[in-house]
Amino acid sequence: MRIIRNFNHDWYFIPEKVEHDLPDHRFELVTLPHTNKLFSRHFVDNNDYQFVSTYRKHFPIGEEISGKRIFVDFDGALLMTTVYINGKLLGVHKGGYTPFSFELTEYVVLGENVLTVYVDATEDKGIPPYGNLVDFLTFGGIYRDVHLRIVDRCHIVTAFARPINVLTSSPSLECDIQLAQWDTNLRIEAVLEDAQGHIVAQQIQDVRSESMTVSFPELEPIELWSLENPTLYNLRFVLSRNGVSVDQEDVRVGFRSAEFCDDGHFYLNGKPLKLFGLNRHQTYPYIGAAAPTRLQHLDAEILKYELGCNVVRTAHYPQSPHFLNRCDEIGLLVFEEIVGWQHIGNEAWQALVLQDLRAMLERDRHHPSIILWGVRINESPDNDDLYTRTNVLAHELDPTRQTGGVRNFVRSTFLEDVFTLNDFTEGIQPPLVRPHLITEFGGHMFPTNTWDHEERRIEHALKHARKHNLQMGLSDVAGAIGWCAFD
Repeated sequence: MRIIRNFNHDWYFIPEKVEHDLPDHRFELVTLPHTNKLFSRHFVDNNDYQFVSTYRKHFPIGEEISGKRIFVDFDGALLMTTVYINGKLLGVHKGGYTPFSFELTEYVVLGENVLTVYVDATEDKGIPPYGNLVDFLTFGGIYRDVHLRIVDRCHIVTAFARPINVLTSSPSLECDIQLAQWDTNLRIEAVLEDAQGHIVAQQIQDVRSESMTVSFPELEPIELWSLENPTLYNLRFVLSRNGVSVDQEDVRVGFRSAEFCDDGHFYLNGKPLKLFGLNRHQTYPYIGAAAPTRLQHLDAEILKYELGCNVVRTAHYPQSPHFLNRCDEIGLLVFEEIVGWQHIGNEAWQALVLQDLRAMLERDRHHPSIILWGVRINESPDNDDLYTRTNVLAHELDPTRQTGGVRNFVRSTFLEDVFTLNDFTEGIQPPLVRPHLITEFGGHMFPTNTWDHEERRIEHALKHARKHNLQMGLSDVAGAIGWCAFD
């Protein structure tokens, strides 16, 4: 069976690039998530975090790896990451907002091993979101979780569960499974459990190729995932060889229907729902983007319970799995988008956009809270070639969700399923196509601080109220997402 080790503890850190033989006592001992620099509460200079850092971790390997494959999985590091094991280069990952992995199998030894990671947080015009101006701070460091994963040579790579016909009396579930390697005498068992651990359905079938689909036709009545009752099910896949279990993967599933329709409305489980939301940056005082699980959860809870939102847009990149998990658990809808801000780079740059999009989709497509994929660089000019490719990839990897592409001008080529527009007018720009969703308004048009006098803060709140009042009266507008939840 697979072994997953939390790799967040006991890292050595130094805020410069150093040689592999530098003694450990020259480093600082840190825990992930980690920012490459602690900041003041206000007025952060983006030049302060633009340097190369070195992370080092010692870890033992025992006989449990015999015949196994071993990987190191990074949830995210900013901005370019170069990884070595025992002095041997594993590879380089460009991009700071999506997960990546390196295989260690050929290079680990029995006993102590040393992982060395260089994280370059300097601005690189060849890596999204850079290339021109960027209006947000990216920060640096290994700012999300890291895990060590030990698996059988034949193991589950991805498992994507697709609820079907959830509003009928015969809902079903189809599960697309990709294996790392096909072998003879393999069998897969899929078990669907409710929140109490009771078995709802079970399927067992032989494995005949590296790609397969397991179906649960005509399930017993299931409970829908909704904003008021975000019911989650657990789907467990157990892979066995000659009757012996060799791998297991669990994913959470929510049965719900979410669709933006041509009549202008958004429908959740067949009922129209006006969307009230805010954008969210993964930014915190002092620690930059390096927030632990509890703070990621807290942001989702503030959005729903304190600010009254039913939707959040992850501006302008994929965000922490912990944040998305909490959105699933509390019933907060999510519009998640790819990395970028206004600028479109060259062919190599665009290849990284597609790489990030694939990683985002494969990581997050099981989240019931996510209702829309953002497949366009925020506020970028039209680029029909690139955005045709991003739309095709999104629908190929996830045929269950619609796409949007956030722009700041109305006369734009409409390639996506939902026309998503940043509308900073005092009113609402009349939609030219439907469905139409406002994805930014307010915010920096009337900048307000917590220490401002009461009249200014009230006017800031009223500007949000006026925009929502207007969108509530327009059936052509599915909802409005304000700028911004957190400074």
